[in-house]
Amino acid sequence: MYEPEAMELGQERTRFSQEARITARCGGWRKIREKIEEVSVERFGDNARKGREGFEAVLEMSRRVWGEERERAQSEGAEG
Repeated sequence: MYEPEAMELGQERTRFSQEARITARCGGWRKIREKIEEVSVERFGDNARKGREGFEAVLEMSRRVWGEERERAQSEGAEG
């Protein structure tokens, strides 16, 4: 879930939170059930980490592009 986070004036942040509930039901095969749950939790964690890294990379690219656009607009305003 993405939601705005209250910050000081002029600062903006988005809070990201994620939750998963994984339960394997394999009858009386406790070790197999526990292993399935363990692997599922590890996979979810790996995917969540990759998703966060990707999202942060997109944000960084956006910041860079917006900064370049701002600089270009300022330099065009100074020239004009």
